[in-house]
Amino acid sequence: VNLRLMIFLCGLFFLFAPQISTRAQSYTTTIFPSDQGWYRQINGAGGTHDSTNNNFLVGTFINGASNEKYRDFFVFNLSGLSTNRTVTSASLTIQNPFNYGAPGTYTTWDVSTPISTLTAGGTGLSGIFSDLGSGTSYASVTLASSATNPVVTNFNTSGLTAINSNRGGSIAFGGSYVEGALSQAVFGYN
Repeated sequence: VNLRLMIFLCGLFFLFAPQISTRAQSYTTTIFPSDQGWYRQINGAGGTHDSTNNNFLVGTFINGASNEKYRDFFVFNLSGLSTNRTVTSASLTIQNPFNYGAPGTYTTWDVSTPISTLTAGGTGLSGIFSDLGSGTSYASVTLASSATNPVVTNFNTSGLTAINSNRGGSIAFGGSYVEGALSQAVFGYN
């Protein structure tokens, strides 16, 4: 099954194949996120998310002594995915109406934080902020230009394994975008 996770005007696309079949069959499905947002860290401290803000800005803004980093997340309900079929390819497609700075790499990560905790938000949540940009990489894409739109990432074997393991439930993905000495960001104003 080909799975496409859609973010607003884009998403997660899955290609499914039957686990047992006498003839080749496949189909594609699209799933939109049930929740999304960002966590912000200022000067390396804290982790803040407002659960009413569904923007998924990701990147770094440097202004004098202030260094703000943003990491995003997406939650997908996979309850509609048949457990009798295997996801054989998946891609995450994200609209990019706002970008700032030089080209860079957007990476999609596993999330170990429970989804209810992730989406609830709050302040002082540096562990969640860290979780959204570390762990197992599920996909990455280098943007030749920060103006790339839409941004499409194809899931690797680890990502496909996670998606297949969560069929019938929900899954969250974290995202980071080049965190260096320059101001760089994508996916703002969504």
